Amino acid sequence: MKKFDYKLYWDNRFWDMNYYPSVELGVIEPVIKKYMTSPKGKSVLEVGCGSGKCADFFINKEMEYTGLDISRVYKPLFESRYISRKFILADIYKWKPDKVYDFVFTYVTLQHIIPEHIKAVIEKLLKVGKYLFSVENMYFINIRNVHKKPYRNKSYQYEFNHDYEKLFGDRLLDKVIVDEYKTYRKILWVAKGKGSL
Repeated sequence: MKKFDYKLYWDNRFWDMNYYPSVELGVIEPVIKKYMTSPKGKSVLEVGCGSGKCADFFINKEMEYTGLDISRVYKPLFESRYISRKFILADIYKWKPDKVYDFVFTYVTLQHIIPEHIKAVIEKLLKVGKYLFSVENMYFINIRNVHKKPYRNKSYQYEFNHDYEKLFGDRLLDKVIVDEYKTYRKILWVAKGKGSL
């Protein structure tokens, strides 16, 4: 199997510039408050932030927001919108964190991590955050590379149904259905992080 190039994939899958998941975030908000009663001043790292699609949600709560993304395409867009916020340009699989965050958030990001890497990525996120909140699509069909529609430069969409309950193990705190469609459910997974590097 040809080695999967995350950077090429996300550089070519340039689509979320004006996307804001308001409905999903509205469902997620009370779950966040359940585990973090006072988010003001807390640090949050959004992994797979793109151009900052969820940034306003956290910034409006006066949280210390940092975005991380592998794509160089999104970096100037993010920095033009959020001048005072930090953008980390890195591959999450290879990234070496230097601090712990109160809260790590991913939005339909982990489902694009190939099965060979997902365990290591989740272990890293659990170390870097005191809590991990992850919204991922769970499909009703076997979807390993099911999408054949080409993106720019013939990059293809990869999505995987990971076994998050097994991956999070006894650190799993909550599982909430955020939305449901004909072919998949969007689920919020909440896990207790180790908060220690």
